[in-house]
Amino acid sequence: MTLLQGLFARGQIVVKKIPDVTRIPIDALLEQIKENRPNTVFTVDADNKANLNRIKVGAIDQIFAEVTDGLKPGQWVVVRGKEILNSGQPLRLTELPRPQRELPAAWARSISENNALGAQ
Repeated sequence: MTLLQGLFARGQIVVKKIPDVTRIPIDALLEQIKENRPNTVFTVDADNKANLNRIKVGAIDQIFAEVTDGLKPGQWVVVRGKEILNSGQPLRLTELPRPQRELPAAWARSISENNALGAQ
């Protein structure tokens, strides 16, 4: 296919895929999002109470953030209502639906498609 003058095309390039990473929705992060920097999230303990946890964020995209330290795969994180929580506060859990659209390959440069979502 030839691209004619005045037309444009969109492309996706996968720069890098990292298998078996822990990732969470970026909406779960409490601080400004920066790659390879510490951040904070509320996690849910065995008694369904909120705990403030310090994590280290790796690669990010439009939907997810890779967690390189401070969170175990499968651990629940708070996505909605986190701004008004305090550590130790009881929680009523509701699982959010997964994003409906596929993650574009250009955004997924460091996020593996088959990883555990931290908010599962």
